[in-house]
Amino acid sequence: MVRNAPTFKEVAHKVFDLLKGHVFVAHNVKFDYGFLKASFKANQLSYRSNHICTVELSRKVFLNQSSYSLGKLCQAIGIQVSNRHRAFGDTEATARLFKKICETDPKKVLEEIQSDEINPIFFPQGFNIDDLDNLPETVGVYRFYDSNGHILYLAKTKNLRNGVLSHFKLPFSQNTSKWLQNLKYFDFKEMPSEMAAVMLENREIYLYKPIGNKTIKSVKNKAGAYLKSDEEGYCDIIVDDLSKEDSVPFFKFTSVIKGNKYIQQLYTKVGIGQTDKSQHSIEKYNHKISLLAQSISYPFQNCWVIETKPYQDVSVIYIINNYELKGYALVVDPKYVDFEEVYSIKIDVIETSELRRFFLQFLRQKKSNLNIIDLGVSDNE
Repeated sequence: MVRNAPTFKEVAHKVFDLLKGHVFVAHNVKFDYGFLKASFKANQLSYRSNHICTVELSRKVFLNQSSYSLGKLCQAIGIQVSNRHRAFGDTEATARLFKKICETDPKKVLEEIQSDEINPIFFPQGFNIDDLDNLPETVGVYRFYDSNGHILYLAKTKNLRNGVLSHFKLPFSQNTSKWLQNLKYFDFKEMPSEMAAVMLENREIYLYKPIGNKTIKSVKNKAGAYLKSDEEGYCDIIVDDLSKEDSVPFFKFTSVIKGNKYIQQLYTKVGIGQTDKSQHSIEKYNHKISLLAQSISYPFQNCWVIETKPYQDVSVIYIINNYELKGYALVVDPKYVDFEEVYSIKIDVIETSELRRFFLQFLRQKKSNLNIIDLGVSDNE
């Protein structure tokens, strides 16, 4: 079918002239627009235009559809299409869908136009604006550097392109961020998930201490939380000095006083107190305490939490040792890695209270999509 068709190189300038000055429309525009920009760049053409995604528009105009794939959506709203999954067939279907959207809610169309124009006055002198074309719209961490190669600022983001451009919404002469005045270039690292990006951000802020970021300090914990039963069999969360206990605490604090205050707040939040435990049966009381402990701790003392996404080649193994988040490892296939291999490529992180909260929230929200492996109670590092 395309045997005798010209190569893109042969028609690049003609296509470029046809698109110039027009709004680019596509179903899942990030893919098509990014692919087109890359193809033009390979032919020494810099292409940028305003663009519209009919997927995002359809979600706002045609509410509560079971699917927003091109074929199923067109069928659901009464658009007749033919020759699907062919270049012209899909193009025609997208054109008819876009026309339907314009007829249904023209205001939404104007609101959804995304601009890709980059004005040099928004960036520091000497900054290579062409480097922005290499930014993908994926999860990752970006870093800003000065002329000496020192990191001025870094951050995780769900969209690398949007994350970088968010710092340049005003002419550079009006930008009040002092550290940004020394910016010379940037780089980025794509990550397989937002949680992995959070951990890379945590690690690099701790290591490099960029002047634009809040410093991350290692915490010296002196107390821990333990589950202990009294003579009647009621179980409670007890905070004690780490030096007085032989067992591993499931949560740590900088002091016994702070630990007791935190645990008491948790007890109050769930409507129980250590002084009125006799009002509850031992079984019900202990169940509540167990759930309370689980809400602030990890599934097991030592475990791997494996995050795998069907459309990605790389999985993430989050490593928990002695109820502390120690780091993560990126692996191609977690089914075929052993303990020593994972620890040999482990990337260390500093478990701050903020990182712990973020990871516990991640566990609750993504639990059904995670594979958690209990490694037992041995102290392996």
